[in-house]
Amino acid sequence: MSEYDDEVDFSNIHLKVGEDDEDALLPVERRAAITQFRVFARLRPFISEELETIGKAELQSTIEMKGESTFPLNPANGWKPSKEFVFDRSLWSIPQEQELKPTPYFQDVKHESCVGQKEMYDIATKDETGVSMVDNAFMAINSCVLTYGQTSSGKTYTMMGNYGEGADPEHRGIIPRVCDELFAKVAERREFEAKKDDPKKRWELDVSVTFVEIYLEKVRDLLDPDLKHRAQKHAVRANVGTREAGDMQ
Repeated sequence: MSEYDDEVDFSNIHLKVGEDDEDALLPVERRAAITQFRVFARLRPFISEELETIGKAELQSTIEMKGESTFPLNPANGWKPSKEFVFDRSLWSIPQEQELKPTPYFQDVKHESCVGQKEMYDIATKDETGVSMVDNAFMAINSCVLTYGQTSSGKTYTMMGNYGEGADPEHRGIIPRVCDELFAKVAERREFEAKKDDPKKRWELDVSVTFVEIYLEKVRDLLDPDLKHRAQKHAVRANVGTREAGDMQ
């Protein structure tokens, strides 16, 4: 048992600009105590290509959600649910304007709201007190967001969203929003550090990024689109060892 098990204060665990530097890094035991692993299921909205294909026919989803449960439906069997999967949260993201035909087995389910991109970002990257994965980065705590699913299931929509020139900022995904929050807090911290009288006590903040694609066990650097460094190969490595919480880096 850790001495922190009954003493973790989730309301004041992240470093704010102006706090003492020695509060920036939490003891290893406490970092382990706030570690979480959460799994969500998300049903994305219909995309324009699907709506064009469907035309004037009624929209119907092969997935239904109720509470924390997600149900695949079988159209060949009267839209009967074939299985039930329970997650930390099941997130319905089909807007009301994409009106769906009710399914026989879920007549009582009313989706009066949907999880948009901003709410998805808050759910995926923040804990119940509002501490985000960016806040964790300033405490030297690693964070990771993974999306998993078949082709066209909405992974890119959730992580990147609609972006680029002319795109609605409200439709940005998790990665652009993380960048916004990260650089805003970096700028805030740099402004605070510049006011310190002793330059030796000033924090230096650097941001680096890697953007790679792993396909058929080959790693491609997506920030090198012309493959100028084709000869430089990235090794795919797996750490199959285990470490105790006290060995976290």
